[in-house]
Amino acid sequence: MPGIKGQMRKTPTTGARARAWTSMRILRRFTIADIMATAEIPRQNASKYLVALEKAGFLARESDNVSGRPGSLIIYRLARNTGPDAPIVDQKTGDVRDCNTNKWYAPGGAEKAAPPVSKEVS
Repeated sequence: MPGIKGQMRKTPTTGARARAWTSMRILRRFTIADIMATAEIPRQNASKYLVALEKAGFLARESDNVSGRPGSLIIYRLARNTGPDAPIVDQKTGDVRDCNTNKWYAPGGAEKAAPPVSKEVS
């Protein structure tokens, strides 16, 4: 498909991570199991998405364990609810793009400049 190399596609409005984001916005306080059940998303995908959002400051941990086993039921809460469009994780850098505000966040939660866009070479 022709276009600009490195340019991110339009925000997906359907898909597992979009459903997960909607669930997070509704529940506000949740576990990975809650997101898996409400968004019908596999554990590995949900876990990777939640960790990336936590690193970027969209989520905060309320509790590290509930059942007595460390990490068994981490309770997250939504810390940055900017709108209905799901944040997108850059798989190479781990940066997260907030599609509602078009801002980028690095792991650690710091806002950063948008990555440069280079033109595709034919």
